[in-house]
Amino acid sequence: MDSDREDRIKSTYDRVHPLYERVLDFAENRPTGQSPLELSRQRESAQSQILDIMSDYFGVKVHHTPIDANGEVMFTAVSFNQDGSEKPLNMGCGKFGQQWTKALSAYPQRCGIDYHLNIINEDSGWVRLNHFSVDGVVMDFHDHLFAQISAMQTNVDDLPTMGL
Repeated sequence: MDSDREDRIKSTYDRVHPLYERVLDFAENRPTGQSPLELSRQRESAQSQILDIMSDYFGVKVHHTPIDANGEVMFTAVSFNQDGSEKPLNMGCGKFGQQWTKALSAYPQRCGIDYHLNIINEDSGWVRLNHFSVDGVVMDFHDHLFAQISAMQTNVDDLPTMGL
């Protein structure tokens, strides 16, 4: 593994890990001395920050909404104009690509009005996930980074990608 890739993985993990701990505080109902409302706000903020880090890491910009009244988060891949500027979301969406598709496909998602039509592929550009599924997506990303770092420390070259 080359040194630039190792540095990228380590720096990404260093950014993700403290946020991951905040998601775990909520997921595992850890005693933090905070009200449930404060804890849920911190969790949603941590989820959002990790999702932004994932966009940087995967190289595909994805917008995501706050948790809506249905308990869902909407993900939309960004599309760009020829000059590199971002197209407004009402002008169509981009494509998730391979890594986002793998990360989002591991959990039940909604790509249409019917939950039975939950097919996402690399050319898909929008999807909705339940907020608990979003916890799973960000935890999987953290675990993927941790496994990569562990492999680097033990000089393992052929580590499975854990879906990412």
